[in-house]
Amino acid sequence: MAAYGPRACGRARSHVIALLGELIGQPDPVAADIGRWTVADDEWLDVLLPARLLAGALVLADGKAGVALALCSMVAFRPVVCDGLPIHIALSCHPVRARRVASESGSGAAASISDAVAPFPRSALAKALARPDDGWVHRYRSDMVQAARLYAMVADNRLDLAWQAICGASNPGDVLYHEALLREAGAGADAAAPLDALCALERLGLVRALDQYVVGRVLEELEADPSVVLAANISALSAVHDQWWVAIEQRLLGRRDVARRLVIEITETAEIAPSQATAFADRMRSLGCRIALDDFGVGFASIRRLMALSPDIVKVDAYFTHRALQSERDRQIFVHAIGLAYAISPLVIVEGVEADAERALAEKVGVAWIQGAYAGRPTVVRSWMGAVPRRQGDAPSRFPDVATAHFTGGAVA
Repeated sequence: MAAYGPRACGRARSHVIALLGELIGQPDPVAADIGRWTVADDEWLDVLLPARLLAGALVLADGKAGVALALCSMVAFRPVVCDGLPIHIALSCHPVRARRVASESGSGAAASISDAVAPFPRSALAKALARPDDGWVHRYRSDMVQAARLYAMVADNRLDLAWQAICGASNPGDVLYHEALLREAGAGADAAAPLDALCALERLGLVRALDQYVVGRVLEELEADPSVVLAANISALSAVHDQWWVAIEQRLLGRRDVARRLVIEITETAEIAPSQATAFADRMRSLGCRIALDDFGVGFASIRRLMALSPDIVKVDAYFTHRALQSERDRQIFVHAIGLAYAISPLVIVEGVEADAERALAEKVGVAWIQGAYAGRPTVVRSWMGAVPRRQGDAPSRFPDVATAHFTGGAVA
């Protein structure tokens, strides 16, 4: 409301209700009541749906939670338009603690009046809304323009995945895995990633739908080739084990061979919530996946949080690599960053290796794996499918850590 006014707020609510009706096959899903209550000084809405609308094929994933999750995804990708401006909406999909249950007369449907808890702290948003004239409104609207453009590309299939190999420092022809990098279709693999738009999505709380989209596309590649190991990047805001991951989790449960070849790289462009990220990492590892921490050393995570996360792989940011040959002081900082990374994880990758001198330094300090232009630039060509594919061994044997037995011995349900 602070960014677009009450008229846009009303349209957004109607838009969400219309999408809900589309989802459950009921044009006017709120012939039932809309309830209002206050949680943490915010106004919340609930919609009481008759049981007949949630029966049979209309029940998605795990019942009403599945409907809520599907609605969250629909709303994220399909904007409401107000005064010619596309506005994407972020909905929460998370459990609530019921304290009173009421039934709609004659329908058998139940709705909980609950002590709901938002999944993320709202202090930053509250502060921003308290001073909407200090540039927050301009930033919010600017971010929304970038978000709308990026999601329009998703809708029009105008985003490509480029692939960059993580290679051996002593033998760049030896490949650990390939990382998926988001690129605008037609812009070329060497084009810059849409980093500004990704950061805008994080600030708006809209990044989770995009992360699900990217992970889904990477899974398609893994399912198509039984030998390749691939990585998908997700924001730290997506590293939460909740209903957003139900569909992907079910997909991995049905294909453990795929899970064992998926690396989930968590970026540090947003703050990591320790307990939530730890639960997420533990669950994904139990399915067979591996967790990598991207851009180590320049992000939001503190050492305490990283120790709690216990990533299987740490990727030292290119910032340290590029400076390492400039002075003895920078070289020592690089060496200490590598040492700290090894204290957190048994497998370390050095990013940003563009020259042989940087590769040699990485090898000298004991790093086995590198990523960067020296080893290979991103390409939309799937190099692992070529006539002479770059050598990549069996997935579990490429991760020689103390948890190898866990990953090769199957995963818990």
